[in-house]
Formats: sequence, structure tokens, C-alpha cells
Amino acid sequence: SALSSPDSVLSPPAVRVPASAQARIKQSIMLSTELIAARRVADELRATLSDRQVDVERLRQQLADANRRYRLAPTPQGYLIEQLEAAELEAKQQAARAEAASRDASDRQAALEASQQQLRMLRADLERLLQQRGSIDALRNTLSGLL
Repeated sequence: SALSSPDSVLSPPAVRVPASAQARIKQSIMLSTELIAARRVADELRATLSDRQVDVERLRQQLADANRRYRLAPTPQGYLIEQLEAAELEAKQQAARAEAASRDASDRQAALEASQQQLRMLRADLERLLQQRGSIDALRNTLSGLL
């Protein structure tokens, strides 16, 4: 699909507004499907980026820890300091994971709300189209009764 690459998510599609209501509804459905797919790709990319940032931070912290352990190895309090730092690091990592999960939940909630709004708009378009069709059928019946 065209949405599988990050470039396609960033480039706006060329949109032509159809003249008929039915064609506009079909186009709305198609565009909403593409929007949902693009949002999924964006969510996946954000999640991957977040994971990579966490990995980079974890590796930086490991390097800093290794350097500290090397400096403190000859001292007797080195072991206690190392244990304290390890506990602090674990607390920081848990907080970062919780924050990332919160952001992810917020992003998904926003995407859900946008999709629900699009669905409401599509339903309204469909209702109008069905009402127009009913009016056309009534007019046709009236005209056929007159002829």
C-alpha cells in the first residue's frame, strides 16, 4: 500500500471533490480509511522512536554506571553507592515507561475521537443521501400517477 512508507504519510494526497453526493460519500469513506491507516503508521513510528530513545538513554546510563563503578571499585563504600544508583536508575526507567505509555494512550484516544467524528460525518452524509433518494422516489411516483 502507498501508506507503508514514512514519506507517504508526510505527503498530502491530491484530492478532487466529486460532484455527486454518492461519489463524495465514497471518497469520504476512502479518505477516512486512508487517514486511519496513516495514523496507525504514525503511531507505530512514534512508538518505535520512543523505544529507540529509551534504548539510547538506557545505554547512556549503562555507560555512566560502568564509569562510576570503575572509579569507585577500590573504595569500600563503592558497593553501597552502586546499589543505590541501580535502584535510582530502575525508578527512572519505570517513570519513563509510565510516561511513554501515558502518551501512547493519549495519542490513541485522540485518534479514536477523530475516527468517531469522521464516522458521525459519514453517517450524516449517508442519511442526507437516503433522504434525497426518498424524495426522488416520491416525485417519481407522483409523476407516474399524473401520466
